[in-house]
Amino acid sequence: MINKKIFVQRLNAYLKSTGMTWITLAEKFYISPPGVRKWTHGIALPSTPLFYQLLETFNCSGDYILGLTDVQTQQNFLPIPPFPEQFPKFVERMGSTFEQLETDISLSHSTVQAWLNKKSLPTLENLVRMAAYFHCSVDYFIGHVE
Repeated sequence: MINKKIFVQRLNAYLKSTGMTWITLAEKFYISPPGVRKWTHGIALPSTPLFYQLLETFNCSGDYILGLTDVQTQQNFLPIPPFPEQFPKFVERMGSTFEQLETDISLSHSTVQAWLNKKSLPTLENLVRMAAYFHCSVDYFIGHVE
């Protein structure tokens, strides 16, 4: 489960360590400053594409910033591949099927199809649920680490 309090603390620590503010982060991501301010105050979480940008901007672990681990790894993370490309390869590599995943963690078939057809992306909560289902880190699930 995502710990919003820890997410806020860690996001603000990354901003401080890089000399950025929530306003400069918003400018970098081409989004409204109030949107980023919601993240830095725990009111909302970023969308999946913006979460990926955060990870790449701060060269950090998704599991760490979301509060899923307290281990802050210092490594060269991989560029995150597009989810519709990564997801089918991952499910196949894990020896599973979309149907099994849908059944086991209560995802609708139409939701999974929308992800595969590039019509939408999973929420951060769904990324965390799927990584837990496959007994792996979010970073591994999204292709951020090998």
